[in-house]
Amino acid sequence: MYDLIIRNALIYTMRDDGQIIDKGSVAVKEDKIAMITEDDLSKTCQARQVIDAQGMTLFPGFINTHIHIFQSFLKGLGADHRLIEWLNLSALPYGKIMTPRQHELAARLACMEALKSGCTTLCEFFYTNQDPELAYACIEGMRSVGIRSIFIRTFQDTGEEY
Repeated sequence: MYDLIIRNALIYTMRDDGQIIDKGSVAVKEDKIAMITEDDLSKTCQARQVIDAQGMTLFPGFINTHIHIFQSFLKGLGADHRLIEWLNLSALPYGKIMTPRQHELAARLACMEALKSGCTTLCEFFYTNQDPELAYACIEGMRSVGIRSIFIRTFQDTGEEY
């Protein structure tokens, strides 16, 4: 008995030999892939849920290895500026005044956008404000969406201009 069977999918197995299975099945049990096969498992096995993925492609989720979650709220703001101008005029000032609630909401937004685009793991590079309350709020936002995530507290020399 499986929790989920996905059948009839074009499956990119990510094996070293580059195997691709046309109209294969994937069985999931307890949030883990239990089997990948060329057979239609729904004919020989039971599952709580069966998804017919005819005409669809199945592959592992993407991993975003570098995101600044708070910037989710800044999309389009200062788009006419170069990077350093944008950082000085938009990102850094906003990062210093964010509340924990805003950080939690930004994390939820970033995580939902990631999942919608096929990204199943985020690595948050937290740099603007080292307030632990903001860090905890960001982590709670990621947790509430259920995405696999890594929280990285960054440190840097701000330089003479800052």
